Amino acid sequence: MVTQSQIDSAESLKDAGNDAVKRGDWAEAGDYYTEALQLTSEEDKALRSALYRNRALTRLKRDDFEGTESDATKALEYDGADVKALYRRALAREHLDNVAAAFKDAKEALRLSPKDKSIADLLQRLVVANNEKVKKATSMDNKVKDMTGLAFEGGAKDLEQKKQVIYLRSHFILHLCTRSY
Repeated sequence: MVTQSQIDSAESLKDAGNDAVKRGDWAEAGDYYTEALQLTSEEDKALRSALYRNRALTRLKRDDFEGTESDATKALEYDGADVKALYRRALAREHLDNVAAAFKDAKEALRLSPKDKSIADLLQRLVVANNEKVKKATSMDNKVKDMTGLAFEGGAKDLEQKKQVIYLRSHFILHLCTRSY
């Protein structure tokens, strides 16, 4: 059972964390938010959501993208419409190269806050990143098909082409054996 005194202490720690954020002291702010979380219970949904959301910011600023994603997710468990938590999780997922999940978060954040330019900019970046991934995957598929065709289908008409096919087959097989996909 959490007492009113503990809740007041958690609020004070949150305020101290907010002051540390204003100074750009991300580690100190994160410590305050962590300590405040330890004083709260599951019933303190609004406070816990704010603490996780704020700690997600401190982790994002320190390039702890896994921690950012985790804290933003916890904040969203308490408040699924938390635009800042969605945005921070989308940024973390972008850095973790989870473009599809980042896009989903950014899209929901923009739906909830349609005039937010930073969210719109993130969404644009994610569309470009997704298109590049698709292009790269398609390009790799085509290269593998071309190499497979040359290596295994033959099609050589003269002795020189047959030598090239044998060479390509052996190098292609070597390539497949030494690479992980």
